[in-house]
Order: sequence, then C-alpha cells, then structure tokens
Amino acid sequence: MITWLLLACATPAPSDRLEEARRLVDANDLVGARSAYDLVLANHPDEIDALIGRGWALLLLDEGPLARKDFERCRVNAPREAECLRGIASVVAATGNVGYANKLLDQALELEPGDPKVRSSQALLAVNRGQLDTARTLYEALVAEVPDEVGYQLGLGEVALRQGRLDDARRIVDEAEARTGVGVRTRGMLQLLRARILLDDAAARTKSGCADADRARADVADAIQVLDRLRAEKTTLPQVDGVRASATSRRNTIDSACPVGTISDR
Repeated sequence: MITWLLLACATPAPSDRLEEARRLVDANDLVGARSAYDLVLANHPDEIDALIGRGWALLLLDEGPLARKDFERCRVNAPREAECLRGIASVVAATGNVGYANKLLDQALELEPGDPKVRSSQALLAVNRGQLDTARTLYEALVAEVPDEVGYQLGLGEVALRQGRLDDARRIVDEAEARTGVGVRTRGMLQLLRARILLDDAAARTKSGCADADRARADVADAIQVLDRLRAEKTTLPQVDGVRASATSRRNTIDSACPVGTISDR
C-alpha cells in the first residue's frame, strides 16, 4: 500500500481502524471500507489517510462528486500531497475533462517525480484516449520497476487486448493470476480481462468462416463460466454484466452464422 503523508498538526487517527478500512478495500468490500473511513473522519475530519482512502472507495462506488469533495479537502489540508491531485485527476477524467486531468497529473509528478501511482494514472488516461502505444510504454516501464504490483500487469494486459495481441494478453493474465496475495478486486478484474480475451478469441476464430466454430463456442462457454462465477461471488465490478451480455450476443452470432452440425468450410 502507498504511504500517505499526515498533516503534522493532525491528531493521529486510530491506526487499526485505518488498516481495517484498507483491508476491506483489498477485499473489495467498498461499502464496508467507506463506513470504516467514515468512522475515522467523524473524529478526525482532516485526517489525510482517511480522506484519500474514502475518496478512492467513493470513486470505485461511482460516487464521483463525493469523492472529489474528499480529494479537494485533502488538497487544501495537504497541498503538497501528490495523491490528492491524482484522486482529483481520476474524478475529472471520468467526466471527460482530460485536459485538466493531465494538468493535475503533471503537477503531481512535480511534487513526487517518478511516482509510480501517478504514472499509472497517466497510463490509464492514455488507454482511455486510445493512445495505446504510449500506455504500453508507460505500463512496461512500471512492470519492470515495480514487478510485485499486479495492477500494472493488469494495465499492460488491457493494452495488449485492445491492440489485438491476444497471446500477449493471455500470458500477462496467466502470470498475474499465478501470484499470491492478490486482492479480491484485482483478481476479479484479471478474471474479467480473461473473459474478454476469450470472447475476442472466439470472434477471431469465426472471422473467416466456420472451420473453428466449435473452438469459438468453447471459448465463449469458458468466458461465460468465468463471468457467472464473478456474478455468483458478487464481485462488485460494474463491467461484468455488460461483458456477460456481450458473451451471449457472441454465442448467438456464432450459432446463427455457423449452426451446430454445419459442415465446416475447410
């Protein structure tokens, strides 16, 4: 976990309660984490660790305006804390204000030159803008510098998928999932990425005909199995339902173009 600066004048918050909140985030219990941070801030309203932590939990809960309030309060109380700027940048990027987000991230790097978290936000911003070569360069550097941070591998795998490098994407996911100590949310996102790779595999297999239709169906079935497991585990990843709908659509497309029993056009 990143170490956040505390205001010198702030009364220390209970470290065990902050640690519990972080553990809940790692376990993907975002509602529980928010409640834990609420308890800290009720008695320590300017506690920087708690403001930043609750800000990220709120952002993951799709509560952008509330998250921004915490990050802005953080910036007022700790103007040299790069993580406050990174949080605001993430909120404004989600609203489409990419220019301001980039400016904030540049300011954060001035405060913390080379900070991996800030650079990872720059990489994610590049992904969302379709600047995949830039994102790949950033993520490759981060993976080399911080090999134990699975989140950077996840980003690199996302870039590989979007670039159509499915073998690379699959290898990255395999390596990341083989690691121990991966948080519940990150592991869920890796599984979601795996499902999307399988669906792209299925699309590629039937692009030129029905010769590999059975393998394509197997890919879709494997993807659906992964997605249904994520649903059963109640993994709060908002993308799961959308990818599950895409899997159903892909299966129907294959069945329509290549009905079971059709002679393959070898």
